[in-house]
Amino acid sequence: IGWSLMKEILSKEFISAPNPKYGEECFNTAHEYVRGGDLATGLAYFRTAVRHWNVSEQYWNDLGVTEMRLGEFFKARRRFIQSLDINPNYKAAQDNLRDISFYLKGEGHQLESNDYVLRRKQFLYRHEVRPVKEMTKADVVRYFGGEEVSLTEGHFPRHSYLEPFVVRQYLDTDADADAFQIFSIPSLVSLYGDKRVDYYPQNMLEESSHPFFLSLSAAVDQLLAPKEVFSNVDVSNMGTYIQLNMDSSMWQHLTQLGSITIPAGLDDQKTWSTDCFSGSKELLTHFYIHHHWKMLLIGSEGAGMFAHQDLLRASSYQIQLHGSKRWHLCSDHETKNLYSPGDVDLFQPNYSKFPKVKRASCYETVVGPGDLIFYPGDYWHQTYNHDTPTIALSSTVITPRDFEEVAAVIEEQCQRVNDISVADDTSTNALDKHVRKLESDMCFRMTNQCRNHWKSIFSKRNNEEL
Repeated sequence: IGWSLMKEILSKEFISAPNPKYGEECFNTAHEYVRGGDLATGLAYFRTAVRHWNVSEQYWNDLGVTEMRLGEFFKARRRFIQSLDINPNYKAAQDNLRDISFYLKGEGHQLESNDYVLRRKQFLYRHEVRPVKEMTKADVVRYFGGEEVSLTEGHFPRHSYLEPFVVRQYLDTDADADAFQIFSIPSLVSLYGDKRVDYYPQNMLEESSHPFFLSLSAAVDQLLAPKEVFSNVDVSNMGTYIQLNMDSSMWQHLTQLGSITIPAGLDDQKTWSTDCFSGSKELLTHFYIHHHWKMLLIGSEGAGMFAHQDLLRASSYQIQLHGSKRWHLCSDHETKNLYSPGDVDLFQPNYSKFPKVKRASCYETVVGPGDLIFYPGDYWHQTYNHDTPTIALSSTVITPRDFEEVAAVIEEQCQRVNDISVADDTSTNALDKHVRKLESDMCFRMTNQCRNHWKSIFSKRNNEEL
């Protein structure tokens, strides 16, 4: 992209602001549905209303009343608290908060004095929280190699991948200011605006979150507030998340445009993926997309990911491009203290409800533009965006520490794919058959050629360190 065209792109507005007028229309429509006895539809409109106009104590209170009538008592209580955060003297919210708190206590629920604390505010932890280890760019080159180093040359000791680390200003945002403009919203829309993304207007703070599918252009236009009413998800609180799954060509193109050099020890394209798939771009692309291997992440302030472990059990890194993101990470050894994925908000744990969390020992850090963060396979992690937009590149990594676990997970997934293919081999659709063949070929490569390749490289490295 020429810089004259880039200046024109950057001058355009791509993110629509919340619309108070639309919020008022949704609020009035919500009351019409509620008066007609359709509480569920009224609830959907109330939630959209507060997303577009979140400074009205009445909007939050009336949303809480509707949720209370539908039995969503804890959500309703938070709405009344939010209403009173705006206007502490709002009598309707005072009365409703008193009544619902009295009811919940009567049902045996323990309530904290204020369980609606914004995550960017300081929270007093009662479990051990340490800073993430910081490494220099020189450390990264020493442990993980430069741009062209091969795994077979004896780099990347296993201990390098055992704990999370941060590299501050891995990308020099001042020196590479021009190249860094490629990661702006307008530039990304110009490059990939027609690509399909996973769009989460309801955020990703719960395990049950599922995406809607939009183009990148349509999704970023609704980054601050959705332009439609969703009946099956709660869009009331700020936080929109967008994930663009990238194939190998897109990843290579974007990193080259942005002058990003990935250390060989963190870059599968320099170590194993090309050999594993015998140079087949179609198979590699299918693998990347199927496993969400490389992603462009875009979010608004308040967006984040619930506490979880990645299903693939692999390591990962992210390079922060715009905005700041808060991370809370816990070793897999802490699983016994962290309950199920999504149960515990690690930024503000409810220690009364989840007392074992007090025994956990975890890490926390905030990354900013240019920073790189790495975390090992099986690590629990939760994130929270502090800015709009917050943009990052994310990649999965195979390491000497976790390649055997990753291979086992992929083998299990492939067995399920094979079982489904055998059970549903009646389709005459050419596209279905082609996708099924891609799945079969990918699985064959992964469970044979790739697994053996990892074993020959990483087992050798592990044995040398024993």
